[in-house]
Amino acid sequence: MADGDRDGTQATHLPPELERYIFEIAALDHREIMLSLILVAHRAKAWIEPWLYRTVIRGAIHHSTTAKGESYPWYRPPADQLPSYGHHVRNLLFSDRSTPGNVEEHLSKCLYVENLALWGSQPLGLFPKISELKRLRRVTFGQQGIVPYVEDEDGGGGGGGSAGYDFSHPVFDGVTHLDLLDGISTWESIRSLRGCKSLTHLALPEEGSGSGEADEYKGVVERVLKECKGLKVLTLHQSSLEEDDVGDVRAVLCKYSLESYEKDWIDQAEGRRDFWTDAEEVVQERRWALENGKSGD
Repeated sequence: MADGDRDGTQATHLPPELERYIFEIAALDHREIMLSLILVAHRAKAWIEPWLYRTVIRGAIHHSTTAKGESYPWYRPPADQLPSYGHHVRNLLFSDRSTPGNVEEHLSKCLYVENLALWGSQPLGLFPKISELKRLRRVTFGQQGIVPYVEDEDGGGGGGGSAGYDFSHPVFDGVTHLDLLDGISTWESIRSLRGCKSLTHLALPEEGSGSGEADEYKGVVERVLKECKGLKVLTLHQSSLEEDDVGDVRAVLCKYSLESYEKDWIDQAEGRRDFWTDAEEVVQERRWALENGKSGD
């Protein structure tokens, strides 16, 4: 009798790809059992461990539970074990209550981060570490004190050498989604954004956070839409502008609370809907309405 039949039953061997799929679905649907799943077998550890460390949050956040009231302990693996799992991290969030040295250490160990969020006050001098990230695609941060500010800037922006933030660094070449949290007073201060060849989604902060008067803010918005040729969606957070004031289907107003903003970041890190998804649908509906109106003439 074959070894698998000694107990009177026939062993079932699933194809490896199907077995992996089952393990991954179980892990993603029930994150609380991830640590148990990686102990089942070496192959299970290889499959599940990247998901276990895919998203890391440091510092306190207000939204610390799921919709069911469950906590998020799986987003906070031990920092002292960072060298062993840093290469798995793809989504990395630091709140303004993070320890400065901790931020720098994580940036140096998590080189394959695709989605980086730095909220609130962050230590100066982080950009050299950020510039070493190899796969950056989504960024949320306050640009002041992080992005180099060039007093006689012309690189990436072109046309005149006005002072501004330097987004022409190669680390921004692959960034598709950029959410700026610090106020913007002039187009010149962010003009180098038009050199970001992959940028399709941009979010600007509210006027009240330092963006100037409403008419000045409107001028910045209009220049962004005109100069950033590849932009598909421009989200205006908490703006007092009306969408009709801008007159561009790509400009979408977005209002949220701090808690919903935190939840939104976690949702998009997990591949669920976020404010970008909502804005994209608004833009698509507007384009459809325009095209439908034209076809009916």
